[in-house]
Amino acid sequence: GGEDKSNTTGFSAENIHISRMLSPTELESHGNDLSDVILFCAKNKGWSGWDVEAPTIVQKDGTITMIYSGTDTKSTQYALGLCVCIGDDPSDPASWYDLSADAPAFSNTVQGEYGTPYGTGVAAPVPSADGTETWMYYHAKLYYDIPAEVNRDKEAWTRIINLSKINWTTVEIEGNTYTVPDLGSPSKMGESLPLPSGDPGVTPRAEYLFEAEHAVPFGTIYNLELQEKQGDDGEPYNLMFEGIQGKGMSLDGCMRHFDWFAAGEEGDGTSGLHFRNLPAAKQITIRAACTEENAGFDILVNGEKKTSVQFTPEAGSEEAFPYVFQDYTIDIEIPQGATVTLQHVRGEHADAAVDYLLLSGGQEGKSPAFWLGIGVLAVLVGGAVTLLATKRSGQKK
Repeated sequence: GGEDKSNTTGFSAENIHISRMLSPTELESHGNDLSDVILFCAKNKGWSGWDVEAPTIVQKDGTITMIYSGTDTKSTQYALGLCVCIGDDPSDPASWYDLSADAPAFSNTVQGEYGTPYGTGVAAPVPSADGTETWMYYHAKLYYDIPAEVNRDKEAWTRIINLSKINWTTVEIEGNTYTVPDLGSPSKMGESLPLPSGDPGVTPRAEYLFEAEHAVPFGTIYNLELQEKQGDDGEPYNLMFEGIQGKGMSLDGCMRHFDWFAAGEEGDGTSGLHFRNLPAAKQITIRAACTEENAGFDILVNGEKKTSVQFTPEAGSEEAFPYVFQDYTIDIEIPQGATVTLQHVRGEHADAAVDYLLLSGGQEGKSPAFWLGIGVLAVLVGGAVTLLATKRSGQKK
C-alpha cells in the first residue's frame, strides 16, 4: 500500500500498487507518478473507506488471491478483504475482482465481549509444518470496552499477534470457478486452538507468565495523568519517566509496562483482573506493590473464592521509586482452561498494584493445543488515583 500524494486519482488515499521487479531488491521506477501502478484503488466506498493496504498473496489450485486490509488502521472497523485475480495479467487492474466490495472477509467490528480481537488486519499466510494446511498471522487490538469518554489513544495502536487457520472454498465469477480462502472469524484471546498439522506439540514449560496489562479488567477505568514532582532546581519533572530512565530503562520500555486502573469507586465497590483460559497449575506467584497495610486481593478460580493474599508494603527511594514490587507465592489448584480473578474490594483492601501472574507446577506431557497470547503492568487502586513509579525486586521475569 502507499499514499497517492500526487492526487492523480482525484483524492488522497491509501491504494495498493504493483510494480515489476528488476532484481530481487529493485523495483521498476515510476518517479512520483503512481497512477500507472495503482492496482487496487480506494474509493471511499463501503467498509474500506479511503484506505486499502498491506496486500499479501495466497495461491490454491491455480487461483491467485490477494488478502488486503481496509479502512483506518486505528479504527474498530479495520479488517481483511479478498481480491481474486481473474485475468491473465496480474499487473492489469481489470484482472482483479474484489470479493469483499460489500463486506470484509475477516473482521470483528461489534464491540461485544472483551477478549474477541477487533481491528483485525495485515495478514501473513504461513504453511503448517507438513505443508498440508495454511494458517494466517494477523494483528488485532486489545481494548474496546473502555468507555468512549476515556482518552486511551495509545491503546488504539496497542496490538497483539494472533493466529487463525485458513480454509478453502470455491466461488463462481463470470462463469469460471476459483478456489479462494475462507478466513472464518477471529478466535478469542486465550482460546485453545488445535495444533497445525505436523506440529509435534511442545513440552509444557515449568512456568507460565501472564502480564497484568493483557488481563481483563473490571471496575471503573480511568485515563490517568502522570504526576510531576519538583526537582532541586524548582522545575517539575516526570517522576515515572525520569526515574525509570535514570535506572537504565528506556521510555519506550516504560510505556509498555504501565497501564492504570482505578478500583471500586462506583457500583458495588469491587474491581480487579480476570486472567482467562490458563494452563493447569498448582502454584501461583503474584508480583505486586503497595504502600499501606491490609493491601491485597481475593483470589477466585472460575468465580469461586479460594483464598486471599495480603501484601507487605515496602518503600523504595523517594527520589525515583517510592514503591517496590515483591513476589507472593500461593499453593492453589488451577485446572486447565480456568479463569483466575484477582478481586479488590473497597473498604476491605488497601491500594495495590499488580505486575504479573506466574503459574507453575502444571501437568507434564505434550500440550494438545497452544494458547493465543494473553497476558504488562496494571495498577488497581481502591481510593485516590495515584502514580506508581516502580522498581523491580526479587526474581526477574
